[in-house]
Amino acid sequence: MITVRGKGPWRPSRGARCVGALAVGAVALTACSSHAATSRGEITVSVAPQPAASFRPLDALGGAIDGQDQGVVRQMYTPKNLDVMQSAGLGSLTYRLRTELADEAWHWNPEGTWSDPARQRGYWTSSTTSSAPIDITYGYRLPRRGNTNDQANDDGYSRLDDGDPNSFWKSNPYLDQRYTGEDNALHPQWVVIDLGKSQPVDAVQLSWGTPYAVDYQVQYWDGEDPFSISTGTKERWRTFPNGTVTNATGGDATVQVDPSGNTDARFVRVLMTRSSELAPPGSTDPRDGAGYALREVHIGTKDPESPLVDLVHHGATASTQSPAYVSSTDPWHQATDRDPRTEQPGFDRVKQSGLLKGVPAMVPVPVLFSTPEDARAELIYLQSHQFPVNRVELGEEPDGQNVLPEDYAALYIQWANALRTVEPGVQLGGPSFQTGFEEVVAWPDDAGETSWLRRFVSYLTRHSALGQFNFFSAEWYPFDDPCSPVAANLAHESQLLASAYRQWHADGVPANVPTVVSEYGYSAQAAEPEVDLPGAVLNADFAAQFLTLGGSAAYLYGYEPNVLDRYPGCSGWGNNMLFKADDNYQVNDEMATYWAAKLLTQNWAQPGNEPHALYVATVRGADGHAAPVAAYPVHRPDGRWAILVVNKDAHHTWRLDARFVDQVSRAAGSFAGPVALFQFGPEQYAWAPNGDHGQTSRSDPPTEIDLSGSQSFTVPPYSISVLVGARP
Repeated sequence: MITVRGKGPWRPSRGARCVGALAVGAVALTACSSHAATSRGEITVSVAPQPAASFRPLDALGGAIDGQDQGVVRQMYTPKNLDVMQSAGLGSLTYRLRTELADEAWHWNPEGTWSDPARQRGYWTSSTTSSAPIDITYGYRLPRRGNTNDQANDDGYSRLDDGDPNSFWKSNPYLDQRYTGEDNALHPQWVVIDLGKSQPVDAVQLSWGTPYAVDYQVQYWDGEDPFSISTGTKERWRTFPNGTVTNATGGDATVQVDPSGNTDARFVRVLMTRSSELAPPGSTDPRDGAGYALREVHIGTKDPESPLVDLVHHGATASTQSPAYVSSTDPWHQATDRDPRTEQPGFDRVKQSGLLKGVPAMVPVPVLFSTPEDARAELIYLQSHQFPVNRVELGEEPDGQNVLPEDYAALYIQWANALRTVEPGVQLGGPSFQTGFEEVVAWPDDAGETSWLRRFVSYLTRHSALGQFNFFSAEWYPFDDPCSPVAANLAHESQLLASAYRQWHADGVPANVPTVVSEYGYSAQAAEPEVDLPGAVLNADFAAQFLTLGGSAAYLYGYEPNVLDRYPGCSGWGNNMLFKADDNYQVNDEMATYWAAKLLTQNWAQPGNEPHALYVATVRGADGHAAPVAAYPVHRPDGRWAILVVNKDAHHTWRLDARFVDQVSRAAGSFAGPVALFQFGPEQYAWAPNGDHGQTSRSDPPTEIDLSGSQSFTVPPYSISVLVGARP
């Protein structure tokens, strides 16, 4: 047992106790506030006698790399930048797929083949070989796109209400019965139009393409927002009184959905359950006849003798059209559709960068806007080029794109079967939730189930494919509103994580399936806390807590040097990044998160990749409530103990005294041999806000203090400390 007892260099206020009883367990720590006027009394950290988890640093503490703006990758991946990046000590890489968020197809290899090579269009399969190293790769916009908005640059638009009768949305053919092996009614495809406000709707005009829906329903949302619902919601899609259509013949169809005119609606959905399975004339590709194609949607009111009064705004930009949402999109595209604004680092560039450090990476295969053949080719290429891979993540953030769990699961199985023809033992997983900090819910199914994850796991189980689910992945950006109060956020985050971790397993993630956080940071939006001490404190606390809970790997987002940005409504500028860069993307400043990462990878963990034993620490104040200090003890392979102490308190310093305590005799003893304290906080770091020109006024390495003989130390506000020593 280790005990850390509060001594207090200043006398606490009368009545505040700074001595703590030893807790039963491997470690007990006690501390008191150093500020007499605001003393909190004692806190006790009790650590269980047996390790709760173990990890290997290079495998478990990783970094994430991502797509960038056009021309940036070559600027970022310079020898100087790469050397600085590697100095953070992060191990395994995860490659993030920006194209999947942008509703784009990814040509991970610029060389490949089209399904219609004569016209350089169709379905793309990258080559398993390359005549030159793959340096830069690109995304391709989808001309059959259905979503108005996306999760990347958000500069596309829907073809459902673009005002062009020659364009059309088409659903993903791989969700058709030809590929799922199931009746299309089990994977209904849908489009939703947001009219902006609730208003009378009695008619819908649909201009069908080929293939068209034979059976479909026109529905309205009975509730506030169909894309923001909670568990157990009573809100539902309701079919208009005359909204059920069967045996339709395509073309331009007007449906008088409510002749009484008594239905008001804001969100209107067309739910398609049976396809004509027809392909356009001259087509030879079976995918052309799979799914549904819809050219334009008009919604409004109509008298029998008058044209429809259309409530839908039609335009070829996101700002001029009514927002449209779709279940899926056909990945068909053309060579001329390359997105000029973004790029991804090529696999060969990543391999040559030195960032892999010989540790296998987690790589993505696109699922939502690609083909199983392309995924198979990617794995063949990586294997033949000795690119080390430990996990393959299937797709990215399907929940953020409103993909239903059954649809993602159907794609998952097809992709898994294709990948396993290359490597039967490849570790596959997903779905890389964008909202991993809370339960992800979907529209209720026929049984009323809303849990996205539970339905996904259930689908795999029913199809005897749960064995294909080798790891669960989610992203961790706990604060959607980055302008919200920082102190309250830091105090609440650890509870969010513990609750989410329990929820993932309650929703069906098997106990033997590893959990991976494929990206983490303060917020998915840019804000000042990310470049100041609170962001560093949160990142360090999250990584240690996640591994202690049993997580397998956590990948810190912002590995590449970047520039400041700002979320609308926030006064400060920031970004999730280890390094600030100049206009040429050359490192010119180290952020607090960089120093925090070094503390974890170089001081808390023993450098290398040997197993470390983690112990659960429970922190409580004298009144029984949670204290603002977290502790994470680890027993390292060199035999020494390292205790990570994170002070999430913005205003109070705590003084601690560390000792080993025999569990039987309760006799206390000092650490044996040298004892070192590594500390990073306000004395080492300060941020100077100045709009998009903000910079550090102080950014120094963690301080190393020799505690041999005294073993008494303080943890300042918003600080990260690591105490390293051996037991007697």
